Amino acid sequence: MPFDYWADRANETPDFLVEGMVHAATNTISGKPTVGKTRLAAGIAAAVAKGDRSFCGSRVNDHGPVLVITTDPGESNRWGLRMREHGVSSDMVGIARYNPDDWRQYREHAEQARLLVFDNVLGSLGSGSVRDDDAARELTAPLSEIADNGTSVVLIAHSGKNFEAGSGRHTPTGSMGSTVYSAWERLNLHVHDVTEPNTRSLTVRSNDHADRNLTVRADWGRASAEWELLSEKEDTRQRTEETYEARHSLFDQVAADPELRALSNKSEIGRRLHEADPARFATDRAATQAFRRACDAAGGEFVDRAWRKKP
Repeated sequence: MPFDYWADRANETPDFLVEGMVHAATNTISGKPTVGKTRLAAGIAAAVAKGDRSFCGSRVNDHGPVLVITTDPGESNRWGLRMREHGVSSDMVGIARYNPDDWRQYREHAEQARLLVFDNVLGSLGSGSVRDDDAARELTAPLSEIADNGTSVVLIAHSGKNFEAGSGRHTPTGSMGSTVYSAWERLNLHVHDVTEPNTRSLTVRSNDHADRNLTVRADWGRASAEWELLSEKEDTRQRTEETYEARHSLFDQVAADPELRALSNKSEIGRRLHEADPARFATDRAATQAFRRACDAAGGEFVDRAWRKKP
């Protein structure tokens, strides 16, 4: 197709199904077994299917039918209970048991769905290894095709079983096993180890949005949970495209200035940037920190008495 076709589709489609929480294309929900990944995915699915305006404080940008594909024994029944507990209309969610020979049917049904939830990676592998790149591609390739056709995809995956246990650490790992899964995803939502019975910490990482760190409360049902946002920690390390471009622009500004480019001391550069533009840099320290981050982003180094980007 000509590029105008894809550009028009991009303009017409929000980047996120749930703003900053579920990408419009491909997503993984990761975490240890029994931490609440599937119930969280079910809450998201219910919000999309019921037409809810928000989920855990984040705007739901689009709505429609949901297709769920289950791999573990008995999970189709559990998903049916989850959707009933959430009060979803029976014609808004379809549930299928996974068979690797049925991808043609899944693709056809997904054309009518706004969201597809695949539960889960390990159950789809049979006797294969979660570390097998070829097995990972066999799963992610048809899911990519479904996402390309306009249906958002959520893939539920386990993280390392012993990760975080009792440590209180809040560093996301994403999906365990092959790096194909992390390369495939446009967003990872990681559910952290349990610290309190009814609360969970969520970390969201996406190249299309600033990092998010959420604390949510779960009101547990028999098979589902009602989710409520308790707090969100402000991310001071935004990785948006605008931030990336701004940092490269600042480095280029210094590298192009005959006086600044010859200064090896970053603090001195910061002082002069502040003096030249106090409206942009409130203090010497703020300007110095901005230039340090610009160097890191641009790969800048002081070579032959001038600031240059690494080749």
